[in-house]
Amino acid sequence: MRSLLAWISLLLAAALAVALFFIVRLRRDLAQERRERDLDRAAFADLIPRPPPQAGGPPRHGLVEPPPDGGPAVVDQYNAALERDPIWGPFFQKLERRRVLSKFNVLIDALHLPQDKVGPLRDLLVQRALVNREAVRRLRASGENFGAPEAIAAVAHATDDVDARIEALVGKDVARQLREWNSAIYTYGTAPDGSVAQDAVTLHEAGFELRTDQMVRLALIHYEVFLENFSARPGLAADPVDPKTGLTKRELQLFAREREVLTANEIAVLREWAVEAHKARAAAAAVRAHFVPAPTAAPHP
Repeated sequence: MRSLLAWISLLLAAALAVALFFIVRLRRDLAQERRERDLDRAAFADLIPRPPPQAGGPPRHGLVEPPPDGGPAVVDQYNAALERDPIWGPFFQKLERRRVLSKFNVLIDALHLPQDKVGPLRDLLVQRALVNREAVRRLRASGENFGAPEAIAAVAHATDDVDARIEALVGKDVARQLREWNSAIYTYGTAPDGSVAQDAVTLHEAGFELRTDQMVRLALIHYEVFLENFSARPGLAADPVDPKTGLTKRELQLFAREREVLTANEIAVLREWAVEAHKARAAAAAVRAHFVPAPTAAPHP
């Protein structure tokens, strides 16, 4: 009897062990599926409409207006025209670099990579974003369903070559952290890529480095200047560009306040960027005008 009970106990223990093994494996597979889903969602981040800003909060707007209506073919023609524009085209490359690096610099600094790898890694991350954007643009032009598995796979594999070069440069573990950081930013909205972080990228490209305490002070200054000019938004009639300075009233006030933190040479770099951004915005608006039909006058009664 005791022998039988022992055998039963062993069988139950074995069955429990097998069940636990499959439960752990299932949980691991589900976690991997969630990670892959998040990465797929990150690939389509530019296509996911963002929620409108909270009432009373800072406005969220891009440098150009949304693409004109007319379907995927018109949008693709519009984007291609923008890329060919002699002012907007080169500016967009710098704009994308500013945006991408402001998103990843916090993680890159925390990884403490060898300095000879940091520059090439930044270049590859920017290249990856451009390749991904081009893949999405081609997919949009084809009119294919973005939610289809084939579409998701096409975008996910568009950056395989750049991903392989990143992994060869920094190793498998760091490459994984970069992918997870990218996914976390788009999925959970934790991107540290605000205007101050992007200004830090522009200053870095010009040979200047911002300390963390400077970035905190600049972020507060940006917020205070926005509150002083709540109704004035860059690029709109309420905050027109002064033809003499090439800047808006709000930007002039902002640069005056930023002298509390930045040197005259650093301010000059940011002023030059702001002037260039206004010129690029005007060029983009001119391109867009070709794709938007002129309003027709209402018939007289």
